[in-house]
Amino acid sequence: MNKRFLETWGYIVELVICSLVMVVVIIIWGSDFVASFIATSSSDISSYFSVAMFAGATAFYWAFYSKSDTPFANWLYEKGAYKVYSRAYLWAIGVYAVLSLMLFIAKSLNDFYVSLVTFWLLLLGVINLYTFFKNISSQLRLNMEFNKLRCKKP
Repeated sequence: MNKRFLETWGYIVELVICSLVMVVVIIIWGSDFVASFIATSSSDISSYFSVAMFAGATAFYWAFYSKSDTPFANWLYEKGAYKVYSRAYLWAIGVYAVLSLMLFIAKSLNDFYVSLVTFWLLLLGVINLYTFFKNISSQLRLNMEFNKLRCKKP
């Protein structure tokens, strides 16, 4: 399979899981509960989760990008992984930026449909939390592997 397709499939899976969870939540608790939850909790979610994750994802991407001239970054680039990680971190930044914006809009408008979209984005943010930390962990493991390979060379 094409590597780019697999990468795209990973993002599609996040969207599908998010949508399925949204359907289950609406079936169990109802859409009125979801809209009410966003209306009453959007400021807290924004303050404690989305803005913090946006800042963290941005800081991590900045650190990743600022090290782009290191031997490890060059090795990632040669293996075709540098751009994959870069896009993954940019995806996380985008998810948390849009979520933060929608939480502010949802609080201001108090609209039923805006609240549902915002809840869907909140689910995406929670799902992306796992993916984001998994990407960081994978990159750190690759860095350890790179260092082992470098130490073996005479």
